[in-house]
Parts: sequence; structure tokens; C-alpha cells
Amino acid sequence: MPNTNEEPVEEEYSCCDCTTMCVMDDLHGSSYDDYDNQRCLSCHREYEDEYEANNSDDDEDEDENEGLVHSYSYKPRASFLNSNGTASSYSSMSELGRHELYLGFEQEVEFRGHHTHSRRDGAQKVLDAMNDRDIGENVVYLKEDGSISNGFEIVSHPMTIDYAMNHVNWAGITALKRMGFESWNASSCGLHIHMSRNAFADDKHLFKFVKFIYSNRVDLVKFVGRESSYAKFGLDNFVSSWMDYDTGVRTQHSLMKMLKDQATNNDRYCAINIQNAHTVELRFFRPSLNVTTVQAALQFCKASFDYTEMLTTQEVVGNNALAFMSFRKWVRNRTDKYEVLDTRITERCGAMLGEDQ
Repeated sequence: MPNTNEEPVEEEYSCCDCTTMCVMDDLHGSSYDDYDNQRCLSCHREYEDEYEANNSDDDEDEDENEGLVHSYSYKPRASFLNSNGTASSYSSMSELGRHELYLGFEQEVEFRGHHTHSRRDGAQKVLDAMNDRDIGENVVYLKEDGSISNGFEIVSHPMTIDYAMNHVNWAGITALKRMGFESWNASSCGLHIHMSRNAFADDKHLFKFVKFIYSNRVDLVKFVGRESSYAKFGLDNFVSSWMDYDTGVRTQHSLMKMLKDQATNNDRYCAINIQNAHTVELRFFRPSLNVTTVQAALQFCKASFDYTEMLTTQEVVGNNALAFMSFRKWVRNRTDKYEVLDTRITERCGAMLGEDQ
């Protein structure tokens, strides 16, 4: 009889630089090329050292000319912002014994011109307001982005939902409206939220989360206020791999295989992008300079994370628990945590059945 106690053999992948074969855990992606390539540890370190050496002058010129808005490739060491208002170099562990869920937002804004303010004034306002904190840690930094013609991207360090709701000085963003900036009405702008991937309980949790998002396109488009080719909701597109250009056929994989990193797609412009090594990125939110709109998006990420974790297979299969209405009722029963989200859903999607319009 075959030995059923043997450990399964892990699939090996090739380092993109030296072609050494490694298991997935021994391959590393770099933020400097948007995690598009996977390298062994030696090549990874060599690549990042060479990149930083070749681009050091760019940051010096940047400091001389602007000093506030960094280049697109800029990526400082993460500062994890915790629920009690403190910052740390590493993510904290939750009461469940696994990593805490941290959220990081990327909000793009465009400067439309103002007789008393400039793009630089807006950048200075954001940094002064949002980074003026007693513990001396930065909350956000600013970057250039190819989609923005005359503005910048506000990028936050990873934070818990409680930090976002109780410790962020959102006046740094809301003030931009008075200074001639736009976000909601600028088609070039987006709001992306990154969720720490290691916070998910397991692959089944991530599966339910992704399935929930892709099963509720109509309601989520209403909730966020738009649908974009930069954040496509099609699940078929999400599970498609590289196209064979000789035949014009795309290979499709199972959703679970994608989430286990046993297959990849080549399109990050999906409602959910899982190409980043350490985060799950939700790309479909419409950006706004109104604080409650951004807070509602952050609360949605936390609520949908919690909601999909507690769902059983029976609830998903038999009770239609992945439907947006089921989620909405769950949120309504937890307004102590998700009041901003509950209010925003009602504003965008209408009252629930049985409620006064």
C-alpha cells in the first residue's frame, strides 16, 4: 500500500534572475517593481540594493525641488499604527493569536487651480495636519502617480480600524477642498485600500471574502459611486491567467488555487488585486475629500473581513449569507462599531425593507 503519511511535495518556482528553483516561501517580490517578479533571497537583496543605489539622486533632486511629494517608487519602512494610538515597527498580534488586521489607504487628489493656494500648499497642509502627532511617527506620505496630472497620492502607513477612526486627523484631507483640490469628480483619481494578508484566518476565510466582493457587483457599485476599468468586478477575469496569444485563449483557474498562490493572473486592475506579496488590495472605491466617505470605505473593509470569517459553509450555501443584504443586516446590528458604514450604505443604496424611506 502507498504510504499515506508522506508529506506532500511543495511545488517549486524559478527565480526570475538566476533561475534557481525555490519553493514559494523562499521567493521574494519587491515594491520597486510592484511585486511583478519573484526572486530568491540573494537576487532579491542584490536587486533592491542596486535599485536604491541607482535612484538615490532622484530623491535628492526631489528634496531640492519639491521636498514634499516623493517619486512613484518611494516606499519607506512601514510604521504600524495601533488601536491605542501608538506606532511600532512590526504588526501586533490579535487576541486570536494571529496578526492584527491593518488597513492602508492610497487616495489620489488633483489640484484644479486656486487664486490663493498651490499644489505645494495642499501637500504641506496634508503633511502638517496628519503627521503632527505626539509620538512623532508619520501617518501619511505623498507620492507622484502616473494617472494624476497635477496632484499627488496620499499614502497611509498601515493602521487598525480603531486608529483610523480615533487618532487620524482627517482635517488634512478635508481642507484640500477649500484649497482647490478634487477627488470625487476627478476621473483620474482612485481610492485603494490594502488589507494585511496575514490577518486572514486561513485560505477559506480569504475565499469567502473574495467571493463576497465578486458576488455583489451591483450593490457595491451603488455603495462606492462608480465602476471603473481599473477595478473590474468580473470574477472570470480575476481567475484568468496569461493569455496564449497564438490561440487567443486564456487559462482559467479555480478561485481557491489563485488564493493559495498556486496560480496567478496578469491583471492587477481588478476589484481585488492579490498580486502584492503582503496585502489584499481593494481598488473599487471612489475617492472623496469628505471624511465620512473614506471612513466608510475603511469600515467596509473591516466589517466584510469580520463578517466573512464567521460565516459557516452551511450559511453560505443554504442561507445566501454572501448576499449584500445579509451583510447589511449584520452591519445594522453592530452600529456601535460600524455606524459610519451603516449610514453610508443607507445613503447610497436606500433604506432596508421594512424601514421608512
